[in-house]
Formats: sequence, structure tokens, C-alpha cells
Amino acid sequence: MLDDSSLGELAKWKAISKYLLEEKILYKQCIKADQLLVHPQNRGGTGVQVFNLHAKGKRILECGCDTSLLVGSTCVEMNPDQAKRAEQARLTESIYAQYPDFIAPCSGHERFLTVSSSHVSQFFKAMIAGCKSPEESLVDPKTGRMSSWTVIPFYVEASWFEIKNFS
Repeated sequence: MLDDSSLGELAKWKAISKYLLEEKILYKQCIKADQLLVHPQNRGGTGVQVFNLHAKGKRILECGCDTSLLVGSTCVEMNPDQAKRAEQARLTESIYAQYPDFIAPCSGHERFLTVSSSHVSQFFKAMIAGCKSPEESLVDPKTGRMSSWTVIPFYVEASWFEIKNFS
């Protein structure tokens, strides 16, 4: 399969993953951010840098999210054994313990561990969880949290359409 030891790590991974996809060992799946934890060996065991996570998220939101850049995102299924799963979750739990305002907690329902696009996935997970952000422009000034929506009560909408119909 691979006989060229002069290939770099990324080139080796691309060749191996291509082969494993062809053999139907690897598979493609759309995964929601709240299903992802950071692989315990990501970035040499350091996981994600929380302030970089928010800075990258801010850039994505300012520039627009190009989902084609996420096509190469890769994750590993979590082990079904509960003791091994707990060990796999430990890194993300420790990052959360250090920065509980800025990163989403582990829910116990995660199924995958990121080995690429970790900062992006954890940023979106933090948005879903309504976390705070060190990037002031990302948070609602009243709540101090990301992803706060302005909610229109149903009766305001109904009144609006009544008024529009009489005009």
C-alpha cells in the first residue's frame, strides 16, 4: 500500500485514509458539534487552546463559514467500554474545568473524538451551549453569552399580521 518512507505525515495519512475509504473501513458522516470531544492525544495531549478557539470562531463568523474547508475533518469513534470512554473524555473535562465559562461541558452523549478541526468544533459546541467568550463582539452585552436570540412572542407576530391585514 505505502512503500515510500519519504512521504510526510499528512501525505501518508491521505494515502492510508483513501485506501481505508475504498475498503469501506472508514466512513463519512455529518456530525453535530455537540457529539464531539477532543481526542486525548490532540496537539500532543494539550487538546485545544481556549482563547485561540474563540479567536478562530470570531474569524469564521466575521468572514463567513466555508463548509468546504471542513470536508477533511476527521474524528475517531469513542470506545463503547465505559471505563475507556471516561479516559477518552478526561482531556476535554480538564479543559472545561480550567475554563468553564468558555468551553462547553461534556454531556456524556458525545460519540466522537476530534483529531482535526478541533478548535472549530469546540467553538460551535460552546456557541450551542451558550458559553461566554473572551471575544467581546461574540457575546450579547446583556447576557454576556454567545448565541442569545431575540425572541418575538407569538402574540406580537399575530398582532403584526392582524395590523398588516387591516392596512
